[in-house]
Formats: sequence, C-alpha cells, structure tokens
Amino acid sequence: MTGSHSGSTLSRTVFKAMGLFGGIQVFSILCGLVRTKLVAVWLGTSGVGMFAIFTSALTLVSNLSQLNLRTSAVRTIAAGISSASLPLILYSIRRLGLWLGIIGVAAMLLSAPVFSLRTFGTFSHTTDFMLLAAAVFVMSLTMSEQAVLQGLGRMRPLAKSNVIGTGAGLLISVPILYFMRSTGILWVIVAYSFAAWLGVRYNVADTTRLQHRPNISEVWHIGSPVLKMGFYLTLASVTTELCSYIFIAYLNTTGGTSEVGLFQSGYTLVHRYMGMIFSAIGMEFFPRLSSVASSLRRTSAYINHEVLLLSLILLGVVALFIPLAPVGVRVLYSEEFVDIVPFVILSMPGVVLQGASWCMAYVLLSRGDGRLYMFTEVLSAIITITLNIAFYHVMNLTGVGLSFSVQYLAYFCIVAAVYRYRYGLRLAPQSLRAIALVLIAVTAMSALSLIAGPWVIILSVPAVAISFLCVRRLMR
Repeated sequence: MTGSHSGSTLSRTVFKAMGLFGGIQVFSILCGLVRTKLVAVWLGTSGVGMFAIFTSALTLVSNLSQLNLRTSAVRTIAAGISSASLPLILYSIRRLGLWLGIIGVAAMLLSAPVFSLRTFGTFSHTTDFMLLAAAVFVMSLTMSEQAVLQGLGRMRPLAKSNVIGTGAGLLISVPILYFMRSTGILWVIVAYSFAAWLGVRYNVADTTRLQHRPNISEVWHIGSPVLKMGFYLTLASVTTELCSYIFIAYLNTTGGTSEVGLFQSGYTLVHRYMGMIFSAIGMEFFPRLSSVASSLRRTSAYINHEVLLLSLILLGVVALFIPLAPVGVRVLYSEEFVDIVPFVILSMPGVVLQGASWCMAYVLLSRGDGRLYMFTEVLSAIITITLNIAFYHVMNLTGVGLSFSVQYLAYFCIVAAVYRYRYGLRLAPQSLRAIALVLIAVTAMSALSLIAGPWVIILSVPAVAISFLCVRRLMR
C-alpha cells in the first residue's frame, strides 16, 4: 500500500467510519420508523398520505435546486485541504449554499399552486406547499455545512450533528403531532429541517479566517466548477429516477398495485439496508480519494484496498443476510410479503458487483469528470429499465431480482472500461480474485437458499468465518 497510510491503518479507518455512520443510519431509520408510527396511530392513513405528499414535494424541489452541491463541494474541499486557498473555498461553498437556498425558495413558492392543483385538484393547499419554502432554504444551508465537515474529514462532528438533528427533530415532532394532529404535519417537516441545521451549526468550526471579504467574482471562480459538476450529477440522478418511475408505471399497468408494493418492499430491503454499508464507508472514502486525485498511483492504491476490503466485508454481511431474509421480510413487513424473498436473494450477487463498481465510479467524481459520470449513469439507467422489463416478462418479480445482478455485471464492465481507458488504471490481481471468489460464493449461497432453504447455513457459516478472519488479517 502506497501513500501516507499503511494497509492496516486504512482498514481500521474504514471500519471506524463504517461503524460510526452505519450506527447513525440505523439511528435515523429507527427515528423515522417512530415518527411514521406516531403519524399512523394519531393521524391514520390519511395523515400518512399527506406526510408522504408534502415530503415528496420537498425532496423534489430540494434535489433540483441544490444541484448535488453536497457531493461536488466535498470533492473541491478535500482536494484543496492543504492549500492556502482553503478559507476562500469554504466561504464560497457556504455562499453557494445560501444562493441555492434562495433559488429553492423561489422555486417552491412558484410551484406551490401547481403542486396543489396536480395533487389535490384544487388550489386550496397552495399555502401549505408555500410553507415548505422555509424547509427548502434551511436544507440548503445544512447541506453546505455538512459538505464542509465531510470535505475536511471531520467525521465525528459530522456524525454528532446528524444524531443531534435527527433526535431533536423527533423530540420536537412528538408534541406537535399530539396537540396539532393533521394541522401539525407541515410544522413537523419544517421542524425536522431546522433541527438538522442547528445540529450541524453546533458542530461546525469557523475555519474561514479570511483577510478580506471575497467579492462575487472570487466566489464564482471557486463555485462555477462546483456547480457545473453538480449539474451533471443532478442530470444523472433525474435520469435514474425517471427510468425508475417508468418501470414502476409499467409494473403497475402489467401486474397491478400489489405488485408495485411487493417490488418497492424488496427494493427497499436491498438498496436501503444493504446500501447502508456503501453509504457509511463512502462518507470517509470519497474525501480521502479526492485528496489524492492528482496522483494516479495513490488513487490506484486506495481503490484496490477499498475493493478488497469491501468485498470481504460483503461476503460476511451477505452470508448472514441470505438465510435471514425470510425472517427479515416477516418482521419488517408481514407474511403477505414472503413472495419477495426470491427477489431479494437473487439480488445478492449484484450487491457484490455494486460494491466493486461503486469504488471505481468514485474515481470519476474525485477527478471532477462530471460529464463522463453522467454518461455512465444514464447508460446504466437505460440498461436497468430494459433488463427489468425483459426479466419481469419472463420470471415476474423473481426475474427482477436476477435482473439486478445482471445489470450490475454490466455496470461493472462499463465502469472498469472507463477506469482502464480513461485513466490507465486497472484493478490489481488480488482485488480481482477477491471479487471473483466472493461472487462465486454468494451466487452459490443464493442458489442453495432457493433450492434447499435453511440448508444454506452449510455455506453461510464458513463464509462468515472466512470473512471475519480475512478482514481481521487486513486490519493487522
């Protein structure tokens, strides 16, 4: 391992980040479940529906107006962390957050009548949607401060701010829901956004010791590449969401609403719960990779280490996930949802390929190749919807699970080709062997689980043990 860290030190760093932010995500999920439960008990199905409507509108406007500043800003901050211009970079990122927040407010206010008419068939809820403008503005400020903490590598303050924001938001929402009932839904959404902002402001340090107040041209000089990168990321995200919506619409027309519900449940299990691992590790990995983006040698070293470690971690996690999938479906949902178990199990080989692809894709982001990243994501989205429809036509929802694994095989090939021909890099033989062996083991466990059910434990127990021993060896 080249660079300033040894392999064992990097492994411990990754594990600490995974434990820290994995725990934060579990805490956030639990708080979300409690909030949803309170809404369901005190407000009923109509309250849950109203909550989903307002949250969806808020998320849509926020994502479009923020232009993925969080990701592009982290790259810029991490790349300039040792430069004399760091204070100017941080000041500029915060100014961008403020400006995008103002744009978001205008977008929310202007679109409020449209949201009301399209959602409820009347303009009577226009004021309700307009109130969400406050949340849009605060969320933009929060995003820029979180980017500062992550880009500077201040992981503990970032984690602490998330805990404070999520916990305080839940505590504030309980009395609001109890006393105001359905009229308090909007105030709960706004309160959550303010709690998140206060949490991050409490933990961020003032590192912008500027000798003079920068003018707009200086801020724009720093911010224009950040916004350009964010624009490409937003286009990629919108395309992915559009393809997802098209498939869900197809599924609803072909199989009915219940089929959509089953698909969404299985998708959540695979993407949300398994995705926590990628998200937790990425909090530390992305700024670290961005800080050495100018050195292909160190970039290659970090990528190979991350691919190797993540593959070994996924071996153990997936080996536990496969035999526990039927139980997990019954606990998280109900007996009615057991039909999604084959879908979930057949997606597991795709999770392994997703991990390796994810590591290489971060190189595009760390080096600021936004246009190329957008191209790979759009191509992946088109492949995904094509395979999903084709496999569903043949094997129903079980086929969509298999499609998930096939599409990530295609995505792995796409990203590996970019990694090789754009940057002249390739995965080390040790990393490739790890991916191949873990993929074979996970595929065998998936097949045995579908054929023999609980007997998959014969393969799962050794796989968990091997994963533990190999990761332990890396950490030493």
